[in-house]
Amino acid sequence: MLDWITRHITLLIGIAVTGTIIGIGIMSAFEPTTAAAFIAARQIYGLTAIGILICACLIGPFTWAFPGMPLNGVLRAGRRAVGVSAFVVAIPHVACYLWPVLFKNW
Repeated sequence: MLDWITRHITLLIGIAVTGTIIGIGIMSAFEPTTAAAFIAARQIYGLTAIGILICACLIGPFTWAFPGMPLNGVLRAGRRAVGVSAFVVAIPHVACYLWPVLFKNW
């Protein structure tokens, strides 16, 4: 089972991030106004992106400090995918800033 997880950790992280992005979008769609929806989505996407980025930065020192940990190889194998996931979640964060600005009736 551990070999399967190690081989497919990138796919599993991708599925989790996709679900997170869709879930945040659906959750923010229930805000009363469109402006409030963009603000809520922007804040939650930003907080999620910074949280994932912090996790990506801590994987290296964590695996170095605890070399005998059972899932050490899985963490090392998924470190790049976690960092890319932080960027992928930051894209909707920036889009929630730009969308209202770009599509205003100037």
